[in-house]
Amino acid sequence: MQKIIPITIILSVTCILLLIPSQSSTAQTGLWSDPLPLSELDGEEVTIASAPALAVDHEGNLHTVWHGVTIEVVVDEDGNEQPPQNRDWLRYRARRAGVWTGTQNVFDRVRPTLGDAFFTQSGGAGMYNPAFTLRGQLLAGNDSHLHLLVGNAGRQWYLKAPLNDEIVRRLVLFPPWPLSEGPQSAITISPEGKLYLVINDTPPGLETIADLPEDICTDCSYVFFRYSDDGGRIWSNTENISDDDDVQVFTPQIKIDTLNRLHVIWEERERERALDPGGQIVYQYSDDAGQRWQAPVRMALTGETVGQAALVVNRLQTVMVVYQGMQSEAVFYQMSPDYGTNWALPRVLPDVQSVGGSADFNRFSLAADGNGHIHMLMVGLPTGSGGTAAQLLHLVWDGQTWSPPRSIATGAAHPRGPQLVMERGQRLHAVWFTSNIHPQSRAEQQQVWYSALDLAAPEVALLPTLTPDPARLPTATREPIVFPTLVPLDEPLRTQETLDGPPLWELRGLQAAGLGLFGVVLLLLVVGASYLRLRR
Repeated sequence: MQKIIPITIILSVTCILLLIPSQSSTAQTGLWSDPLPLSELDGEEVTIASAPALAVDHEGNLHTVWHGVTIEVVVDEDGNEQPPQNRDWLRYRARRAGVWTGTQNVFDRVRPTLGDAFFTQSGGAGMYNPAFTLRGQLLAGNDSHLHLLVGNAGRQWYLKAPLNDEIVRRLVLFPPWPLSEGPQSAITISPEGKLYLVINDTPPGLETIADLPEDICTDCSYVFFRYSDDGGRIWSNTENISDDDDVQVFTPQIKIDTLNRLHVIWEERERERALDPGGQIVYQYSDDAGQRWQAPVRMALTGETVGQAALVVNRLQTVMVVYQGMQSEAVFYQMSPDYGTNWALPRVLPDVQSVGGSADFNRFSLAADGNGHIHMLMVGLPTGSGGTAAQLLHLVWDGQTWSPPRSIATGAAHPRGPQLVMERGQRLHAVWFTSNIHPQSRAEQQQVWYSALDLAAPEVALLPTLTPDPARLPTATREPIVFPTLVPLDEPLRTQETLDGPPLWELRGLQAAGLGLFGVVLLLLVVGASYLRLRR
């Protein structure tokens, strides 16, 4: 009996410990759904489908865009075939009530022809030129609109459409708003529906620049900030928020937290080394909607440049920046526990390396769930795997440690450009694209993919919609009609006799007009008679 009691106690304690979930184990539940292809391959031909973007709206509908290219053969008036011309498209698909719509084009640009008649930048190898890639960014805010920021290496545009069945028609019907000639940009939206935008650009000298110093470096690039208070109809002047001269800046990003603090990062390189991989990461924040910006925080490593940065803010006041050591291919992360006021030193993210992929597309994407855990998708390899082809890996930060990496797409698919989006703190949505060579035609074929993962995390309440509910509008109160009080005429006016017949000036005017008309008629008769006599 004495031996049975300790065994019973041990078994009971063991069962209780097994039933208590650890933080790292509850960060992920179940498995990622089977990857679903969103774009189609063109048989054995070259297929371009890259740079996907994703957003989820208040009703759980998904919206995604990606870049596509078609080759158009142009024939002139004489029937002569001209060099092929590439047209860049932004393609759109949505999932409503669990059903995916067909693919539709919402934006396009014809590439300019460069070079001679037999080799153009818009044909042949120019088809893969990342300068022409249309990179879309989607926002589905609580203003019942889908906001689309799209750009290539030479222009940034803004479009919007209501979140209903008219999305595609409205995006195609209304012309886009040109925002900048810069190569890269990022956008976010506040709970009040205010839009914030950051762009990297050289000083264009346009009227949108506010307080541009006379001695500013016109060959350098800077980070410019703009905002819109009315849902994107009117944008503010452009303000320079980066004050470093003799540098080039790349890939600006912007986020907003629960306190409406704006967080911005970008990559900065010395102008003489602008073509070298990586530089340093710069972080800034603003507490007053971008009116004033705090002193920048620079994130760098000794003896190594960094790049490919990604930014996230969770509900526990944590700001995290993840970036890559460009020479070592190690992955680093830095955190702030107080919404960006103070920062810890960089730390190496264990068990992974950022290898493979393409420097033209992002390698990291971050999102925070309802527990405050931070999820990351990255293009890379588990350390010591022995492989060379990069995989698409999912990792989770639970506030203390990182989970082991889990592969979503294998290296055989060559994944690139992931984007991660959180739905109500409980469900992860991911898009990425793959690039492979067709075994027979040897043509490159890219394809966009989607997958999702359910999480064991509390639901994050939706923000109230900014669109008024017509059923709850107050009933209009009819205002009483006030008629003016009639004022009687004075006695002399009331007793004055009325006019009998037309006034005298009118009679004289008619007589003068008649005399003038008689003279014209007489002149015409004389001229006509003379003409007839000469004809005889």
